[in-house]
Amino acid sequence: INLPAAGEAIGSVVSAVSMFSNNDNPNDFRVRLSLPNWVSFLNSPVLAPLKQAGGMIFPYTPNIQIKSSANYSHEPVLHTNFPINYYKNSEPSSITINGPMHVEDQTQALYWIAAFHYFRSVTKMFMGLDALAGNPPPLVFLNGYGNYVFKNIPVVVESVEINLNIECDY
Repeated sequence: INLPAAGEAIGSVVSAVSMFSNNDNPNDFRVRLSLPNWVSFLNSPVLAPLKQAGGMIFPYTPNIQIKSSANYSHEPVLHTNFPINYYKNSEPSSITINGPMHVEDQTQALYWIAAFHYFRSVTKMFMGLDALAGNPPPLVFLNGYGNYVFKNIPVVVESVEINLNIECDY
């Protein structure tokens, strides 16, 4: 039903390009992690696609899990049946982000390699002859979904899990 014979492309396939660009538009709701403002990150040729994009932008809408809790303590009061509850503190928990990355052309492949290197780098301490040797992994900033959801949230990346599917020809 209205499908081209032999599966030919409809329209211009050349015009279908990836959108990995730095966009300072306040209406940009894409989820992104910043690049650390350190020379070893900013001058890395492998991370160049992320630098050009303005950070590690998740190309597809990621699944994000957020949890926050308020902790209360109990204080017994003399000659009463019930203790008094009082607020102790609040505790933000980990933010878990699961995001797919599909690679369909060379631009997306270079971006995927940069993202792979980025996530491995932000979970390692500096070492070797680097001036920052011995420092812990860098702090990055999470932005996404406008000014009222994630706006420059300082985060440390605790763990990364990257699955290389057996059904894909890498």
